[in-house]
Amino acid sequence: MNSDNEFPVFPVTGWQVGPKSGQNILVFKIGYCTSSYNLNATTFDSPFFSMTPAMAKSLIYDLERYVAHCEESEFQKIAI
Repeated sequence: MNSDNEFPVFPVTGWQVGPKSGQNILVFKIGYCTSSYNLNATTFDSPFFSMTPAMAKSLIYDLERYVAHCEESEFQKIAI
């Protein structure tokens, strides 16, 4: 990160998630776009990543926590 706390961000356009057959892991890949400002921006798919069920639960926990934070912040903007 630079001194302005800015770094490149690529908007997610979709994802695929599922179990890997014969193994106790989940696999996923993310679709993403090169720009949130350009409707004609190039889209890409990441490679497949894997994680254990425990890691997936931890990710779910983190996502839910930050979604709640974003929703609270949005509510505060509306309430003011």
